[in-house]
Amino acid sequence: MKVFGDPRAKAKVRRYIVWGIEDGIVCASFIASIALAGWVFHLIFSVLGVA
Repeated sequence: MKVFGDPRAKAKVRRYIVWGIEDGIVCASFIASIALAGWVFHLIFSVLGVA
């Protein structure tokens, strides 16, 4: 297995790992913002006595 000794292959693997982590962060923050917005709306509606 000469692949792991190749610096270019190592850089490529590291780039894919970084992309995966960044995608995960983006997805997690997107889901969290939706959940937070839903919770805020629920709070507002419960204060108003709608829900």
